[in-house]
Amino acid sequence: MWVTRSASASLKRPASPGPTPTPTPPQPAQGASTPASTPATAQRKRAKKVTASKSAPVLPTTSTTSATAADSSSILFHPPLTFSYSTAKAHLSSLDTRWATLMDKLKCTPFEFEKTEQGEEGTDSSPFDPFRSLVGSIIGQQVSWLAARSIQHKFVRLFYPHLPEKRDAPTTTAPVPSTSPFPTPSMVLALGGGGANRTAMLRGAGLSGRKVEYILDLAERFSDGRLCANRLWEGTDEEVMEELIAVRGIGIWTVQMFLIFSSKRPNILPVGDLGIQKALCRWYADDPSTSPAIHARKLQKSTSAPAPKKEERESTPTPTPSTSSALVDSLSTPAPSTIKGLKSDPYPTPSSPSNTLKTLEAVGVADLAPSADVEEAQEQQQEQGEKPNPFVFPTTSNNLTPAVLRSRLNGKKLKGNIYLTPTEMTELTAPWEPFRSVACWYLWSVVDGVEGK
Repeated sequence: MWVTRSASASLKRPASPGPTPTPTPPQPAQGASTPASTPATAQRKRAKKVTASKSAPVLPTTSTTSATAADSSSILFHPPLTFSYSTAKAHLSSLDTRWATLMDKLKCTPFEFEKTEQGEEGTDSSPFDPFRSLVGSIIGQQVSWLAARSIQHKFVRLFYPHLPEKRDAPTTTAPVPSTSPFPTPSMVLALGGGGANRTAMLRGAGLSGRKVEYILDLAERFSDGRLCANRLWEGTDEEVMEELIAVRGIGIWTVQMFLIFSSKRPNILPVGDLGIQKALCRWYADDPSTSPAIHARKLQKSTSAPAPKKEERESTPTPTPSTSSALVDSLSTPAPSTIKGLKSDPYPTPSSPSNTLKTLEAVGVADLAPSADVEEAQEQQQEQGEKPNPFVFPTTSNNLTPAVLRSRLNGKKLKGNIYLTPTEMTELTAPWEPFRSVACWYLWSVVDGVEGK
């Protein structure tokens, strides 16, 4: 049940006091002024406040009933995923074998969970805590992840002072586990009694004045019922976007990250993310017969194995290229620097089954890649047990090609210093529907270039 502003207010009314063993002091007559506290009384109150702040977490001043009613609507425990990760993996792998290679190497932590004893697909055991996720996003705005990590820990210690003053040195960029303590919306609003004291305490944790305002606005919306976990989990992507961008300090990109990593939505495409734009250009510009490389820290997180040192990486021998990779290299003779566009389109597009040959004909060297060579290479792949990649370059309204994407990677960006327009990104990722979120998570993990380069 949603908690409205009026319901929340009624819950905050204190219960009638019970009988006390001591007599009630006389009340002043109507219209008379209440006598001010003596200096000794004020000093005792200040000392009591200081002692309490050092020995226990700062708790909300509202009643327990009010805090429970308001905060319980901000968390959902163990909600089921709305899609199957194994289905997503099968779909993407059927389009491009590179997906199967990536997914076998690296666990997709937002969507892939440990299988049950019966071998069935596992479920997410972490709660859906949108307040915590969004506060973390606000804290992380315009600062490095290390700085955000430190500020968030100081923020949490305002409410849980028993935590260590400093967190352990990070080994990865992984988020804080959801099992660690985190304040509720009502606790944030009640910090320091509210007002200027609350603001000063939040600023003391390293938050800017703007971020303090954003977090308080978010906490108020969860407390009065304008936001609740149920609606944010069950609403459509568009409905969640509309509710969250109304919060100060939360924009489209922040909501898209929330939808992918917190709401576990399967088909989100962050068109404004430059990292995704660049990785998408690289994905379609590179030869699909080569395996994409993965960031070392991502592999370390997935396998719990230490990342190789720089000198070890440099001394590692280059992997032997596969037959299909060797074929593409043979098509690059003469060197790409002397014949521009020769290695630009090493695979077919839907509108042109023999796009590679047409590219070669355009530069006058079609005899370098007769169809018999292509067929022979495919036969060799089959003899060696290699399945040919079913990849097909998607059709776009402006006829994008790998050559165009490569030129953008080499510095010829579009107006606004972007690699791709929203329309181009939507069209290039159309085959990945309805699992764009899964594909984007892996694109963030891909290093520029391919293995062995």
